[in-house]
Amino acid sequence: MRGLVANKLSKVLGLNMVVVGLVIGFVLFSTYAVPTPVEADTAQEGYLTFQSTCTACHAMDTVQNYQGSLAWPEIIELMKGYGAFIQEEEEGEIVQYLEEAYPK
Repeated sequence: MRGLVANKLSKVLGLNMVVVGLVIGFVLFSTYAVPTPVEADTAQEGYLTFQSTCTACHAMDTVQNYQGSLAWPEIIELMKGYGAFIQEEEEGEIVQYLEEAYPK
């Protein structure tokens, strides 16, 4: 009898600890969630396109600290030559974002 009670108690406590852990995890990491904008302006669209395309291969600081002599459209063409998959409409958004955020 004592083993049966202890077994059920440990299962209940184990399940409760999992639930408490999940709740704590959601509370701690919910502040890091980035909300999707309801209506994104063109600058936000360019940023989101840049994030989804360019940061697949590059860290943000690589782009932020770029000191080369090539203009952003030339860099995009160079990256396409290396195999970056960028559609025409995405290219315009990315160039506009980079020129506004990191002018040369």
